[in-house]
Amino acid sequence: MGELRRSNAGVLQQRSVPVTGFHKAKRARFLDVLAATCNATRAAQAAGIDPRTAWRARARDGEFARLWAAAVDDGLVRLEEALVGHALGQVAGGENPGDERTRAQAAPFNPDLALKVLQLRARAAPGGSARAARPPTAAEVDAALMKRLQEAAARTAKR
Repeated sequence: MGELRRSNAGVLQQRSVPVTGFHKAKRARFLDVLAATCNATRAAQAAGIDPRTAWRARARDGEFARLWAAAVDDGLVRLEEALVGHALGQVAGGENPGDERTRAQAAPFNPDLALKVLQLRARAAPGGSARAARPPTAAEVDAALMKRLQEAAARTAKR
């Protein structure tokens, strides 16, 4: 695996990154457990690595960081589904025919904790929403730009 760096002359070069024991199979295991638990420490333990190794890999490797984010999103979608199922009276533990995800759930479902996690996720997301916002329309962009231009003109006129 290589890493892109700029030389002193500004030329983009690829250099070797030392193998730290966090190879492809361990990364796959880490991402699988991360998607199931949304817990990086637990995922690192399951992969047989120090959690700091995973965090460093995430900071260095953009593709791994993207896969990490996708795994967490997948886990949070499962949590949302479990929360909705709980609200609809479904029970975890295999009592719902054909629901493999709830049968595989390791710990009893805690709806209060699930709600807290989802609220934290919503607050951390841009715009305060757990879901990605729709892109603005051209008219909305134009209106926002015009508003900023008018504000700048008003500030200039006051000088």
